[in-house]
Amino acid sequence: AIDNLGQTAWVIDQGYGDIMAVELSSGQRTLLTDNSGAIDSQPIHNAQDIVFDSINNQLLVLVRNTSIVDDDPYIVAIDPATGARTRLTRTAESDSGYFFRDPASLAFDMINARLLVLQPKDVAFPDGIAVMTVDPVTGEQGEHESVQPDLSDPVDASFDVSEARLLIADRFHGWIKIVDLTGSEPSRLLHVGGEPIHLALDTFNNRVLVVKKNSARIEAIDIASGE
Repeated sequence: AIDNLGQTAWVIDQGYGDIMAVELSSGQRTLLTDNSGAIDSQPIHNAQDIVFDSINNQLLVLVRNTSIVDDDPYIVAIDPATGARTRLTRTAESDSGYFFRDPASLAFDMINARLLVLQPKDVAFPDGIAVMTVDPVTGEQGEHESVQPDLSDPVDASFDVSEARLLIADRFHGWIKIVDLTGSEPSRLLHVGGEPIHLALDTFNNRVLVVKKNSARIEAIDIASGE
């Protein structure tokens, strides 16, 4: 996740599960969470994905498998300045409402000020893979939209604020599905080949940056032409 000014990036250390702030101009790094317990009395274990909510100036983090007692995925909001955190969504044990079983990725919709959670098919969504909305302040879970057709193994998603569309990488098929959230345009597929596992948008050049499994390269693909 990167702030709007391109000054700070927040990254997840997959080895330790810590979240770190990196100043892009100097490379200076600061821990926001510390799973060793040395500086963090409430560590976040196994953070999976992170996005920056520029409207509320907070980080939204997808966390899973925190302990034996509480191992359902949830979303937590973190103050990027202090590291203070607020748990937004609950687990089956603490809430009678829907809880996330195996969410794949997060994206932030800056147009509608909402968090988008890519949720693979399960008993809650028998009709297929869906995108669920979450209020970034209250944690209230709202509507969901099925995006099942053409997707088998969605692993990452990114929101394009310039076009109000969601890009979803499917590792199994080797393509990216582009979903117009306004409903004015039909969904379409961008064939990228290989096994795409991470993507990021370069809205200035209307292209998507793709990382594929077992590849050390970042590929830049034009969204309009697919080249």
